[in-house]
Amino acid sequence: MENKIIFRLNKIKGQISGISKLCEKNSRCLNIIQQIEAVKGALNSLEALILQDQFRTQKSDRTTEENLRQSIKYLIGKR
Repeated sequence: MENKIIFRLNKIKGQISGISKLCEKNSRCLNIIQQIEAVKGALNSLEALILQDQFRTQKSDRTTEENLRQSIKYLIGKR
């Protein structure tokens, strides 16, 4: 799973670099905003992947369960 997370992070890094280039070229606002929205979507997918990994790999104990509960509350609250 770590490889998938690193792959996604590298992809997001590339997207952000692309946004920077668009800004340097004074590209249209709409193009920049579309790319920002794509990064937001990629970050949301990354959050889900990390949470999914947490569910699959962590042993069940009180601390882990509480961390997962807090993560879920945070994700639900921000939507």
